[in-house]
Amino acid sequence: MSAYGEQAIKELLANTAQADMEHLNWLLSEYQYEDLWLAQIVSINERASLHFRASQGLEPINILLFILRDEEAKNIISELAQDMSLERLEQAVNRVKRVIQQQKGELLEVDLRLPALFLGFKDEPYDLDAYLADILQILRPTEVRRLLMSRIS
Repeated sequence: MSAYGEQAIKELLANTAQADMEHLNWLLSEYQYEDLWLAQIVSINERASLHFRASQGLEPINILLFILRDEEAKNIISELAQDMSLERLEQAVNRVKRVIQQQKGELLEVDLRLPALFLGFKDEPYDLDAYLADILQILRPTEVRRLLMSRIS
């Protein structure tokens, strides 16, 4: 397990260590600790979703990739970056959910047990709207979207 982890780190940081350190410094200065933790939890769940879809012979896409590739979804996030009020976040979640439903509805059948467990949801439900809100919150900074797009293009 540790050999795999070391190899993954070497591959991720090869020839980009300085850029990655600058990005890490930016993340630490701009993101709150809770946002970094949330991004890790969502990323783990989205990676599991990709793995499951690939194992079923389905298109390798998840909610996060869909949002990053869809112009309307990206526009919704850009608007949200201007005003992150709870009301605007709820509107953005509904709009993004509608876009996904129209084009790739099966992505909305995501298993939320893992993030719910990590986030400590015991007495209250962690539903799709909360999950989408978390993804939108993570993607709200332009620099985060730009970095992720450069990695998936």
